[in-house]
Amino acid sequence: MRNLNLILLIAIIFFSTFSYSIESKNKINSVVAIFSDDGFGSGVLISKDGFILSNWHVIEGSKQLEVLLAQDKHAEVFRKVKVIKFDKSKDLVLLKIIDAPANLNFLSISANYPKVGDEVHAFGHPEGELWSYSKGYLSAHRHNYTAKFINNVDKNIEESFDLFQGDVYQTQTPIFPGNSGGPLLNKFGNLIGINTFTNHGSSLMSFSITNEEIIKFLIN
Repeated sequence: MRNLNLILLIAIIFFSTFSYSIESKNKINSVVAIFSDDGFGSGVLISKDGFILSNWHVIEGSKQLEVLLAQDKHAEVFRKVKVIKFDKSKDLVLLKIIDAPANLNFLSISANYPKVGDEVHAFGHPEGELWSYSKGYLSAHRHNYTAKFINNVDKNIEESFDLFQGDVYQTQTPIFPGNSGGPLLNKFGNLIGINTFTNHGSSLMSFSITNEEIIKFLIN
């Protein structure tokens, strides 16, 4: 695990120095669809070796996990993945594609933090509409934010909650079920967050785990 952390940290530092326009490359090829026992969600490739970042709640309780890559969507080739590490309280999980194909498209993690008012871009699979794109603006950077998720894993418990606590970006980017675990990008096309939850009363009050939390998760 120490070698993995070192490789990921080097990738974060190295690739964050290369910035380019969101329109200059098809970022959606770095997004995967994750299929679990109970449903589906989104994930983002963060290395050419097949490491995937997503939300823990997307895969929690599942015994079998598969992903569909953008390059495989027409042939519907589903690939097995394994769990490398997770942090339930931060709602983050790191997956690895078993027998990953060569030279995968992936996103670099920005070492810079966006500012309120910056444009942001989200990719994912809202309501099963695979490889969808939306755009919005960063509304706030909230520290030590606390949220409760309804836990649907245990069907016998009428009210069960998982507690999230950490730094999040609040955005006006539309997020729906199926977007969870997908990437939030800055205008340069670098990863700045993982889209995680939304205000049930407004689809334009969405929350993404920050790149600072992501970096801490990967190197710890």
